[in-house]
Amino acid sequence: SRADAHVGISTPFALTRSLRDCAGLLQCLQGGHPADIARLPMPPLGDPGRRTGPLRVRYVTDSWDGDRTDVATVAAVRGVVDMLAADGHDVRPARLEFDFPAFLDAALDIWSAGLLVGLGTLSERFGRPITRGTVLGSTYRMYRHGQSLSAEAYIRSLATFRDVGEVVGRFFETFDLLVLPTTPQPAPPVGYYEIDPPDDADLQEWHRTIYVNDSFAGVFNVSGDPAISLPVFPGGETLPVGVQIVAPYGQDGRLLQVAAQV
Repeated sequence: SRADAHVGISTPFALTRSLRDCAGLLQCLQGGHPADIARLPMPPLGDPGRRTGPLRVRYVTDSWDGDRTDVATVAAVRGVVDMLAADGHDVRPARLEFDFPAFLDAALDIWSAGLLVGLGTLSERFGRPITRGTVLGSTYRMYRHGQSLSAEAYIRSLATFRDVGEVVGRFFETFDLLVLPTTPQPAPPVGYYEIDPPDDADLQEWHRTIYVNDSFAGVFNVSGDPAISLPVFPGGETLPVGVQIVAPYGQDGRLLQVAAQV
């Protein structure tokens, strides 16, 4: 993927109707970008429908910060891992231990620094100033936070990302797959998030409130490990619950094959 000012926090791809569409799109997009510092050759994806041999599968249901995970979300994860266990995989619970509050603070710093670059580029291109009247209040607060960051604070935040990536990397030295919720809670209604906090609101506390339901996905954007979110309907639910499967770096084919089994 192309290197960006947000250092992987925002990793774009696509929402596809089928795993075969997902595999096809990955094949089309392989090769990297001329500006990439390093490129990983795309591993063979094979047939997404082909079954894999027994894998060491671990699962997590507790949120990184200890907040309660919704009952239906837990049921969805357990339904998936029970299915994998029935297919002969070695399935057990696990934990990934890292400093999640420090990760959140680092994400705020790096996201804000990225906004400093991104909004500055747009301002120059369109000749519009960056003010509370031209961008969302929350965007402006983060932009101003980016302006206040020192080089030392930014480098320390990058080091925090590296530490989290090391935890994930060491985990996958022993295990083949990780299954966990996409989000700890179901999708909130429109308007749930306060996107325009008052000027006197604590920015870090506001950011933690916003990020709490995105906590599972962001970690793997930063670590660079391939992940897929599958819609699962636990009993009685009218909306799907996202169950996320994560594979080691470069194991996109394995990820798609196991997702097809689910």
